[in-house]
Amino acid sequence: MIIPSDGILVMRFYRTFVHILTASEIDYGYLVVPWFGFGEDALPTTVTQLSIIDHYGNIWKCDMIFIRMENTIFCRIGGDWRLLSAARRLVKGHAIKLVVTENTRNGYFGGTANRKVDATHMNCESSRSHSVFTCIIES
Repeated sequence: MIIPSDGILVMRFYRTFVHILTASEIDYGYLVVPWFGFGEDALPTTVTQLSIIDHYGNIWKCDMIFIRMENTIFCRIGGDWRLLSAARRLVKGHAIKLVVTENTRNGYFGGTANRKVDATHMNCESSRSHSVFTCIIES
């Protein structure tokens, strides 16, 4: 994160992933993202809790588990995901942009190493409409 003298916050992202929401992710209350690629860089390797903080400062307690479908591994994020998607009026077809701000493959997963994930809801009608979520990994 860089804050230049004009006070504007500039984020540098190590890795990004755009995910188009499906009807089942909204209806059943689980966000499913692939593990290989973005997930292995951004998410921890054990079952864990995620605290998602939206741009209003609301905290959403989510859980994450690994699932195997069609010979690949996915991360299923549940818990308050259904409440968050309803509160932010997310629907099928909306794009969620997930980003990680640093490399998490460095082998150090101690309690003080905070990995952050942001998600931006990109409105198809306006490129300026967005929401930013921060995920805090809790062991």
